[in-house]
Amino acid sequence: MNEETQNLVEKGRRKEVAELRHKSILTSGDECPTVFSHVWIREANKQVWTKSFLLLKDKKLYLSYKTQRSFG
Repeated sequence: MNEETQNLVEKGRRKEVAELRHKSILTSGDECPTVFSHVWIREANKQVWTKSFLLLKDKKLYLSYKTQRSFG
């Protein structure tokens, strides 16, 4: 963690820390980790929550309401 990030953490500014990390991932030449997780989404004008899935792969974020297991 660099000094700028450490200062933000100490001040309780987690949103700024997350933005710095996100910017670092997108601008660095390093490989972006593949992350898959489910999230719950609610449309602004509805009271119904829908389970959906997010996949972060190759610096792209994918959203799906269905998932298919694929091993291999």
